[in-house]
Order: sequence, then structure tokens, then C-alpha cells
Amino acid sequence: MTELSPAAQAVMDAWWNDSKDNRSGIAAALRAVVNQIEVIPLYRNPVDAAVHHTQMKIQKQLISIADELDGTNE
Repeated sequence: MTELSPAAQAVMDAWWNDSKDNRSGIAAALRAVVNQIEVIPLYRNPVDAAVHHTQMKIQKQLISIADELDGTNE
């Protein structure tokens, strides 16, 4: 098997190390993906601001899915 990039390895490790069941492993992998998103700084430039807010929204949505899989958003 070919060697994985550090980002891909982090996601794989999160799933593998927390795969007590499929849900918790998937949730851990999603959180690892969120940790790989490099959010651009929020500048006064409207384009940068829009990208920043979109990135933050994506992160929140992924964390929400992970929380649901873990049963921690009840």
C-alpha cells in the first residue's frame, strides 16, 4: 500500500483508533477532516470574508454530523 499524506493519515488514524463502532469511527474521522481545513484569516476584503464564513459554516456542519453520530447533540 502506498504511503498516505499526513492529512489522509490523520483521518485514517482517527477512524482506526476510535472505531469501537462504525458511528464513533466515522465521527472521529469527520473531526479529523475538520482539523485539516485551513481557514483563511478574516480580512476586510469581501471575497476573503465570504470564503472565511463559508469555511466556518462547513466546519460547523461537519462537527454537527459528527456530534449526531456520537449522540452528543441531543
